[in-house]
Amino acid sequence: MGRGGWVGVKASRMRDEDDPDPYYTSLCSAKTLQSNQKGFFQDYADRVTEAVGSKWIERVFGRLATDRDRIAACYADDKVRSAVLDPLKHTQEMYRRKSAPVAFQKRMEADRALSSNNPQKALMLYSQSCMRAPGTGVDVTVDQGLSLALALGGRSEALLVLEDYLQSLADLNLAVKEGFPQHLRYQLYWRMGRCYRGLNQVAKARVSLQLSARLVREHLAQLGNEALISLMRLQEELDDLMLLKEEGRSKEPLQIKQPDETPLPPVAAGCHPELGCASRLLGVSRTEQAGRYVVAREPVATGDTLVVEPAYAACLLPDKFGSHCHHCFARLKAPVACPECSGLAFCSVGCRDEACRSYHRYECHYMDLLIGSGMSILCHVALRMVTQAGEQFFLDRRQDLTSHSKEILPPSDKYLAVHSLVTHADKRKPKEFFQRTLMAVFLLKCLQKSGYFSTPSIDQTCLSEEELLIGSLLLRHLQLLQFNAHEVYETRIEAPRQLRTSKTEYIGVAIYPTVALFNHDCYPAVTRQGL
Repeated sequence: MGRGGWVGVKASRMRDEDDPDPYYTSLCSAKTLQSNQKGFFQDYADRVTEAVGSKWIERVFGRLATDRDRIAACYADDKVRSAVLDPLKHTQEMYRRKSAPVAFQKRMEADRALSSNNPQKALMLYSQSCMRAPGTGVDVTVDQGLSLALALGGRSEALLVLEDYLQSLADLNLAVKEGFPQHLRYQLYWRMGRCYRGLNQVAKARVSLQLSARLVREHLAQLGNEALISLMRLQEELDDLMLLKEEGRSKEPLQIKQPDETPLPPVAAGCHPELGCASRLLGVSRTEQAGRYVVAREPVATGDTLVVEPAYAACLLPDKFGSHCHHCFARLKAPVACPECSGLAFCSVGCRDEACRSYHRYECHYMDLLIGSGMSILCHVALRMVTQAGEQFFLDRRQDLTSHSKEILPPSDKYLAVHSLVTHADKRKPKEFFQRTLMAVFLLKCLQKSGYFSTPSIDQTCLSEEELLIGSLLLRHLQLLQFNAHEVYETRIEAPRQLRTSKTEYIGVAIYPTVALFNHDCYPAVTRQGL
């Protein structure tokens, strides 16, 4: 999935000293909340802060001890509730919608590019058509409601010309599922035959071509002269396949490895009995000054792999939505669209379905609103930690969430391991804490609107216990991610084996329960590698 990470480690402690530059610290903290100056959230937060007044923030809000109380305080006092919630009444769906006319236009441009022997440009245009095309039957005024099927069919041909047989086969199967016109469906199976031949899978190629010929015969009246020409060409290709087999010229089927089939590196000296994804060379210590941190219990050699861990939650940067899979961060070649929005893409049906079954069902219709708020990528991750798990997931852990364990080793439950990470709540200034709470309230409002809660409160000026729990978790996530999240990078190699000219590119942010315990150091003795 491309969300793992591996790390080397050294023992280290935080320095115990006063903040030498509080203003710079506050600026850095603000950037972890809103990174885009053009967004509306900071203006909203400043207006609310001014409306409730510094006296209330310092003397009332600043003395609250729990995240639950901080969220509840925004709904308790009439003046505060009005200042916080009145602007959020206008929270509504905002996302890039489908457009059959745009999909049609892009497909026509792609057809011309393919006819002009420019398959790479055609691939790009067909992909744009796929992204904007509504689902089958949604808009029957264009292409009789088959915009997506026709775009997929066209793209499969461009991919075949580019000899990307696996991607072409994926599009061909999707086009069939989306209802590609019956009388033209023989074209799809014809291409399937050519793809299988390119993969040296002669038996599958023969079956596909035979099925194509059968479909032509079933639609002779609709196809006219085209049918006779197609049958002749299909028979020629079938005869050629037979000759390959008889003369023994057929090659072994190509064994093409999928991107996620690359084996993960083993950790040095085997897995830790309690830190499952870490090496047994490691341990965890705790001090009052530094909190918990990873140490080497046994000698560690340079180059040892010490942790191989998937992200608990990860989010792609919005400016990478057009180039990378929203779910696994793989680079896109033939993107698969969300059934409802056009603003992001997936590398495969598997990634799309997994995302739409979990977090994307709640984020989809509010994605442009979230981006437009200007909130940082850390805020996206804070929300993703909630949306990727259902409401019941957190209700089942309610008791564990309210009890603060003194255990040094993180809990075996991955979410509880993340939840137990340090937040430095005791070091936050009341104003900064209040604005972070406002972000949690905004995210909570989006969840309420998206249908996340099974029994939402009727009067949204008063929270249910379930909503209050999720709101407090959002606030905790916003705190702990500031100190524990890691950037996700990809390595770009311009030419094969030219590592010196390779570049690392920042593409997202993730939270790793075990890796978060490693010291964040400007002069580290560790490295992280995305897998």
